[in-house]
Amino acid sequence: MNIPKGERGLALFVTLVLIIAATVVALSSMNVSRFDQLASSNQRESVAAFMSAEYGASHYLDNNMAGVFSLPDCSSVTLDPSGVEQYQNVPDAQAGLSFRYDACLVSSRILSLAVEGGVPESSVSREVRVLYELSNPFGDFPPVSLNAELDCFSAADSNSVVDGSIAETIEGGDNAVAIATRSQDSQGYVIDGIENRGGPSCKAGGGGQGNSGQGNSGQGNSGQGNSGQGNSGQGNSASRADNYIGDITDEVVTPILNDPDKFMKFIGEMKVLAEASGRYGANGSDVGDYYGVTTTTASEENPVSEITYIDVPEGQVFSPSGLSGRGILIVDGELDWRGTPYFEGLVIVLGDYHLSGGGGGGVNGALVVSPMVEIFDEETGESLGWEHDSASVSISGGGGARYQLDPISMIAAFALIEGTEAGQAFVDGNGGESTSSKILSWSEYYR
Repeated sequence: MNIPKGERGLALFVTLVLIIAATVVALSSMNVSRFDQLASSNQRESVAAFMSAEYGASHYLDNNMAGVFSLPDCSSVTLDPSGVEQYQNVPDAQAGLSFRYDACLVSSRILSLAVEGGVPESSVSREVRVLYELSNPFGDFPPVSLNAELDCFSAADSNSVVDGSIAETIEGGDNAVAIATRSQDSQGYVIDGIENRGGPSCKAGGGGQGNSGQGNSGQGNSGQGNSGQGNSGQGNSASRADNYIGDITDEVVTPILNDPDKFMKFIGEMKVLAEASGRYGANGSDVGDYYGVTTTTASEENPVSEITYIDVPEGQVFSPSGLSGRGILIVDGELDWRGTPYFEGLVIVLGDYHLSGGGGGGVNGALVVSPMVEIFDEETGESLGWEHDSASVSISGGGGARYQLDPISMIAAFALIEGTEAGQAFVDGNGGESTSSKILSWSEYYR
């Protein structure tokens, strides 16, 4: 075949053009594929980072409610989880996903949480922000509940304060109760004891009951000047009524305290929890092992928050000196708190209560004095249930003990039993309604 001279090499040229075009198409396809792979990888990393952040938010809400004590006010800080050096790993995640978080309090009931989720060896990170309303079933407690018919009440001859006010309106208004009592007689003894500080106010024949020989003798509470009326003028130079912020009522305002059987069911479940966690102890040498480890001072930022149950042997008095803590403390018997005790949370005393010594301290949360007696059938010996017992309460010595309502301390205290039989027993006994924790908002952000 003869090819014209001018067309020689055309086939080669066309072939080269086709090869080049095919190569360009192939390279373009490879780039598109690589771009798709990168986009898919970035998408996977983005989803993984969001999943890490979401897990971190759930992890915080499930495990850190007792730590709300130490959170700053949101008005004084800027949430920035990227400023937290320590990452935490998502359990069982094959890619080693991790998260870190920062939190503050918008109010005494609203938590603001920021969580950053990340992927190892990648710059991809995503953030979840949550507003969370904290559960506070313990919110019905005033600073002091004297859930007994009082034999005697002795107010401190000092600057001790009972403060039932709170900084902001919660659930419809401020808590205006400082001390709740069971009757008009008990209310009268409390008011009389406050106005006539320095000597106990007792019912007829109750001069100093519960104090002589029980660790308080010689401390000004052994019935001096209390021949039936308890107010012979000793130490009554001035009233300290202004130190009691809120009402002194003649009725107990926390529903469960008015039902002895339901209250004691709650106490029984609390005892089970304390035993299970190794924090159940008898009086005496056990104190150091079961109670002293929660010791805290104002300078400590993160003391341990625990449930502690002290079972005081009959006829004895639990007399710790300066021991303090955080969480829930139940003393099954008489308590003579000496020195400068300080507790954040809920303190329940199932017997007489005395605070002696010249220090300060007190309870930042709520104190309940609620001795109970079990009633038995005389013929069968079967239990007929529980009834309120009487009590003596004295706060002696100088210093400035303070009993102050603190919603944050109570929220963190309830967090220790939320979801347990004890928590349910309290909610059921307190009216069956729980202000459950709930998420108010949940937002996700690209970083």
